[in-house]
Amino acid sequence: MKYFNAFVMIVSAILYGSCQLKVDSGSKKPHILFIAVDDLRPMLGCYGVEDVKSPGIDKLADQGIMFLNAFSQQAWCSPSRTSLLTGLRPDKTRVYDLVTNFRDATPNAITLPQFFKSNGYKTLAFGKIFHSNMDDTVSWSIPTWEPKVIDPLKHYVLSENIEAAKNRNGYATPYERANVLDDDYPDGQITAKAIEALEGMDGRPFFLAVGYYKPHLPFNAPAKYWEMYDDDNIDLPQNTARPIGSPEYAFLTRSEHHNYLGVPPLPSGTPLPDSLTRKLIHGYMACVSYVDAQVARLLQALEDRGELEHTIVVLWGDHGWKLGEYGSWSKHTNYDVDTKVPLIIKPSGKVFVNAKVKSIVELLDVYPTLVSLAGFEIPDTIEGKSLLSLIESGGNEENVAFSQFIRNQERNYTTYKDAEVIGQTVRTDQFRFIRWIDKKSPTTILATELYDLRKGEYEMINEALNEAYSEKIRALSELLDKNFHPEEFQGESFD
Repeated sequence: MKYFNAFVMIVSAILYGSCQLKVDSGSKKPHILFIAVDDLRPMLGCYGVEDVKSPGIDKLADQGIMFLNAFSQQAWCSPSRTSLLTGLRPDKTRVYDLVTNFRDATPNAITLPQFFKSNGYKTLAFGKIFHSNMDDTVSWSIPTWEPKVIDPLKHYVLSENIEAAKNRNGYATPYERANVLDDDYPDGQITAKAIEALEGMDGRPFFLAVGYYKPHLPFNAPAKYWEMYDDDNIDLPQNTARPIGSPEYAFLTRSEHHNYLGVPPLPSGTPLPDSLTRKLIHGYMACVSYVDAQVARLLQALEDRGELEHTIVVLWGDHGWKLGEYGSWSKHTNYDVDTKVPLIIKPSGKVFVNAKVKSIVELLDVYPTLVSLAGFEIPDTIEGKSLLSLIESGGNEENVAFSQFIRNQERNYTTYKDAEVIGQTVRTDQFRFIRWIDKKSPTTILATELYDLRKGEYEMINEALNEAYSEKIRALSELLDKNFHPEEFQGESFD
């Protein structure tokens, strides 16, 4: 309890908002509700995007701490999730792709749910927590539950889409609007099963992980969520050009949206037609509102049971997602639009703070933060740091975030084994610096990028060759040298 009491006192003095507190007085360990959302960028009402209707998540943000500058360690599902769940960076887990299991390189890693399981918690998972088909069985008290459908990510309910998907590896249209109930799609089913599990708890503290598939493509959601928005009122992205001076490694030549029916095979970096762009953004927003409704159901179930007050709640997106920015879609870059994520943490105890932390944090920090909030000592084997120390400093630490991505020469989807180039990046409060290195010769730098984010919201002009920034580049290069050590693993085969 000493960790939580300190947290409460600090939050009450934080820069933004006011608070009323009711602190748990018993010795029982708090429950944990761990909500992961696939492909969710910080496109929520609580993050200032007023056009998006997300009252459930907004309410959670009002009751907790919202981190305005949180970044993933890689803008791809499995590497990002693995890093958060192990508390280790990709260079330790050796997970840079969608086919590698972290247990190959780090068999003795203690995952976040495994830590709580070993400390008396009942740990359960519903939906996508680890990457699909890579669940870590030792992390859970019972096997992970996923919807009984062919592919939860590409699940259609309309017959024409079901038929179209049969001969296309599951890919039909990039969106679906159907007059069905929430539970006719996988995310509604996940919510129902998680609530059912809550009703069967045995009194032990629980770590309940709920992983939603949307707003991942295809943008399929019940019609009532589509009806919240109108194509005519959806703004087109303003920055559709690639950053001036960016190297060819910066973007993929082809992204996942190209797999779907009705998406023209335009060259990478060429914006889609305006009508299709608006429809896709409409679909993404509908899916965000659909997932938001599921989050609200979960929180209401906890409140109805009288357990919300005694539950730590964390909600996070595994990476960002482009909605036409840079003339591109999906994730897979080292830029803010793909690495920046929503992160909201509500501690146990009745806290109404509406607190916003501006300092840079990493998803890597979630593991130690939950451990310390629950009153345990942080394992010395993990690489993240508790965010309690950030709040103790007044929320103004000059932190940095590190991310990375792999590429092959064709710049399409690749495994680490077949990758030839690694992009390493550091994000400070004012700059993003990226260097692309030869995987086989890590000291060989193939390209560099420096973006002065004081000049605008997005990375738009590469200043790497601007002599005025030479000292800044030197300092940021040193930061990368201290953080990334891929040469230590040359010759090891964790592919």
